[in-house]
Amino acid sequence: ILNINKNTASAKEILEHLENIYCNTITAEFSYLTEESEREWFANKYEELATYTLSTDEKKALVLNLCKSQELDHFLAAKFTTVKRYGGEGAESMIGFLQQSFTEAAHSGIEHVLICMAHRGRNNLLTGLLKFPPALMFRKMKGLSEFPDGVHASGDVLSHLTNSVDLEFGDKSLHVSMVPNPSHLEAVVPVTVGKARARQQSLKIGDYAENSDDNSVNKVLALQIHGDAAFAGQGVIAETFNMAYCPHFRIGGSLHLIINNQLGFTTTGERARSSLHCSDLSKMISVPVIHVNGDFPEEVVKACKLAMEYQRTFGKDVVVDLVCYRKWGHNELDDPSFTQPIMYDVIKSRDNVPDVYLNRLVNEGVCKREEITSLVADYHNELNSQLSIVDTYVPQPTNLQKHWSGLAPAPDHITSWDTGVEKAILKFVGAKSVEIPPEIEVHPRLGRAHIESRLNKIKEGSGIDWGTAEALAIGSLMYQG
Repeated sequence: ILNINKNTASAKEILEHLENIYCNTITAEFSYLTEESEREWFANKYEELATYTLSTDEKKALVLNLCKSQELDHFLAAKFTTVKRYGGEGAESMIGFLQQSFTEAAHSGIEHVLICMAHRGRNNLLTGLLKFPPALMFRKMKGLSEFPDGVHASGDVLSHLTNSVDLEFGDKSLHVSMVPNPSHLEAVVPVTVGKARARQQSLKIGDYAENSDDNSVNKVLALQIHGDAAFAGQGVIAETFNMAYCPHFRIGGSLHLIINNQLGFTTTGERARSSLHCSDLSKMISVPVIHVNGDFPEEVVKACKLAMEYQRTFGKDVVVDLVCYRKWGHNELDDPSFTQPIMYDVIKSRDNVPDVYLNRLVNEGVCKREEITSLVADYHNELNSQLSIVDTYVPQPTNLQKHWSGLAPAPDHITSWDTGVEKAILKFVGAKSVEIPPEIEVHPRLGRAHIESRLNKIKEGSGIDWGTAEALAIGSLMYQG
């Protein structure tokens, strides 16, 4: 499909047109989509991106968000030199993507966004877009707890901080919740999909509507942010994709963003995977992939717009592969020149993405440099102000809010209860747990290994295995009503 805006064109003109659209700072893979209507839709929408331009206000907001993200990383590097921060430097364009995804979500009928992501850029997203108090993050960097006094919690590492917040977009409200993650990369992905499913079930929408003919707008979106090596290498990604469209598991498609640093810890892609692209795994369920160069923030925003429109139109997964780089090592205390000297010679010689984009907008007359640097200076002052109150800052409780507001934490004092039951009752329950109706013929092996074994343990009162103990616990509760 050629949106060349000409009635006739030479082969050379057509080739140049296609190369300009598909072989530039943004490209896409979608020819393998199983439905022809989807392929045609995607080609048309993708080629329309070539003529789409952001408004002046959108460009100003974009460059400010990128510069503020960079300023946070610079501030933390100066104030917390020995802390592993996993900053967003080199991948600042992801902030533009995420801001656009929230805007598109709010204006397309979505009310709830569930986010999962690993470490890199997490603090930038939390403080930049999700209203996480910088003072609370600084407390964590100083080794203090993120919880109020009196809360029985052990706390977690800096790169696992999370937040849940309501964002306003004109007359639209969007609830965005970041799911707590473990350090085991991508393990949080199926958890997030499950939370999205649960939210849809509680709202009775999508697959979980009471009326099977209900075509109401899907109000819940799972936004998954991945690392390139983890996306390709962690089996949990394939497992979650495998269930994406299964009845009672599907959630109407997730929006995926891969922060493609072109490195996994210290390993380059060609030594870490057998596929050409880190995103290739998604093709197992015919997911379209948009590859975009992170050096061009406006293209990243356009990629987001297309991805969101596809997800909203077809209710399927879509992947944006943000090809960028990692300014420092795996963390800021790691020297990457030991393992990737050539790559990091290149990285050190280039200007940062926010600075390059700001220079471009200044040269185009979109904004004045002083206008942006003044706003960034204000942000720096605000960070300093937040740092000054760290020692007196009182964290606010984040648990037992909204839906859980009717619950209360356990009191400080300990109460002991006698939860035991008479041995005769346990023997009765144990026997009942393996009692089989006379009309059922039990497999001999099952009879020996399970039924007879359990009856012997109950009779002797020793060697009780975990399964038997569970049966006794649940059965005794049933016995007591």
